[in-house]
This record gives sequence, C-alpha cells and structure tokens, in this order.
Amino acid sequence: MMLGVVGFLAAGAWAQNAPEAAQDDAALAVGVVERQQVRERIVAEGVIEAVLQARVAPEVAGRIVEVRVDAGTKVKAGDLLFVLDDTAVRQEVAAARARLAQAEANLAQARAEWERAKNLFAQKFISESRLDSARTALDAAQAERNAAQAQLARAEAALAYTQVKAPFDGIVAERYGNQGDMAQPGQPLLLLYQPGALRAVAQVPQERIRALGQPLAARVEVPGQARAWNATAVTVLPAVDPKTQTQTVRADLPPDAGDGLVPGTFARMEISAAGGERLVVPTQAILRRGELTAVYVETANGWRLRQVRLGDRVDEAHVQVLAGLAAGDRVALDPVKAGLIAAQAARGDGDRS
Repeated sequence: MMLGVVGFLAAGAWAQNAPEAAQDDAALAVGVVERQQVRERIVAEGVIEAVLQARVAPEVAGRIVEVRVDAGTKVKAGDLLFVLDDTAVRQEVAAARARLAQAEANLAQARAEWERAKNLFAQKFISESRLDSARTALDAAQAERNAAQAQLARAEAALAYTQVKAPFDGIVAERYGNQGDMAQPGQPLLLLYQPGALRAVAQVPQERIRALGQPLAARVEVPGQARAWNATAVTVLPAVDPKTQTQTVRADLPPDAGDGLVPGTFARMEISAAGGERLVVPTQAILRRGELTAVYVETANGWRLRQVRLGDRVDEAHVQVLAGLAAGDRVALDPVKAGLIAAQAARGDGDRS
C-alpha cells in the first residue's frame, strides 16, 4: 500500500513537472527533525466573570416601594439600591421600645426594693430569705431589661434592612426586582460586580488537566477584542463535576483587560504547561494528499516519501511528529521539488534496467 501511494505521487509529479525534474537536488532546501522543549496545550471555551461579584438580596421580607438603580448603573459602597415597605417593621420597633420602657421601670422598682431590703436586713427587721427574694427579683428585672434591649436592637436592624444598599463599589449587571414586587430574604434583587478584576472560566476534562501537569499558564482571547491577554494566575478548582468529569479552570486577567469586557462574554482559553522534549518537524516539509500526510526524507538512495503521524502545532514553523521519523532525519523543505527529483531518479533507474 505504501509503495503504491509513493509511486502514484511520484509519477503524478513527474508527469506534470518533467522539465523541472532535471534540476540538481543540491539546490533543495533541507530541514532537520529534532527534539525541542514543547509546551503542552489545550484549548477550552468559557466565559468572562468578575472576581468580585454578588447577588444582592434583602435580609427581611417586604414589598419593594422604590427602585434606585438599573442594569449598567455604577454604584458606590453604601449607595441605596432598593427601599422596602417598612410599615410593619416600624410597628415592631415601636412595640420593642415600649417593652424596653416597661422593663426599665420594672428594673428601677426592683433595684429600689433591693436597697430597702438590704437596710431592713441590716437592722434585723427581715429575714435572710426576704433579702434573697429581693435579690432574685432584681436579677429577673435586669434580665427582662436586657431581653427588651435585644428585641429593640433586632427590630431597629430589621428597619435598616428595609433599605438595601450596595456592599461594594461596582456596576449593576442585572436587576431582578421591580417596584411592587414582594421581596423575600435570600431572593436576589440584582447582580453586582466589580469591573476592575475579571477572569476567564472554563470547564476542562479532568484527564487533560492531569496530563498537562503543573504549573499552568493561560492565554485568553475574546471575539471582537484586538488583543489577547496572558493570565496573571491560573487556578484549577479541586472539585470534579460527577456528570461531565470536568474541572473548573480560572484564568485571572490583568487589570487593563477590564475595558470593554463584561461578565458573561464568550472567551477562548489556551491552557499550557511546561511539557517536555518532543520530536518536531518543519511545517514546510509536510506534504498532504487526501488522507496521506508525509514528508520526503533524504536517504542513501535519494529522496524517499515517508508517511508520518503528526501532533499539535508547536509554532508557525514546527509541528510535533508522533510517528514515522527519528531525530536527525533530513527532510525536504520543498516536498514538491523533492518529489520531482525522486521521480526523475526512479525513471532513470527504470531506463537503466
């Protein structure tokens, strides 16, 4: 089969380019198959996300009575985002203040009773058990006052929570709540992100991550952007998705990458590792004919076509070769001219026979 392919290629080249076949092969450029330090690479598709982002949700239930922001709004930490109906909460605050006032009055009375009991006991007018009772009443009044203070603090905190504020400086990416909606604790009202720190996130098969080794580097490209970015750090999350057997890879982008990028944007991530030495062949030497991939190798008997199996491209000038060649092999950088020379030699041998 191999001889038939070689003969077909050589004969075809000779029939079409017979005049050129007379050129001396000394003028033919030659490359050498060699071992090079090659970085292993894999390409994954992912999205851009913010390093710091939060789904802002209320801590109390209430109907939204005022909306201060929309998608795209820039906010500062502490800015008011939503206002919830605080009627019921204000009533709770008023009730808590009344309970505290009653508790303060009870405590004052219990303290006065305790002072009187101490004086009477010192004068031997009451028993020690009466003194203990007065002390117990004082302790109970103090506990009641403390509980009322805690209730008031909790009610006032709930009142403050009716005003939903920004937890940090950022941009509103999405708004989910509208005026009139019923807000619930833990139910997000908007998505807020900080544009200064972005990263690309992709899901990569676990076995490919394991094959790359460490440390990892990454280059991120985004459609429509004139440049690509080298990641400042690459992190592989240790958890594996049991359904897809993939791991999450995060590539942190440099600070100047924030202009024009927003979370959710499609990104292409090229992840690489140090790898090791690999056999490479000059890209110019590759000859492709249908399903055949081959090179012309210099032998003692002239140029011979040899089928090869290639791996990933190393750079613009070299590609990995997985089978068919050995280090030190000399290959023709102009495989068409080498084919003409090989065809001429084959015809000359046929004429002599």
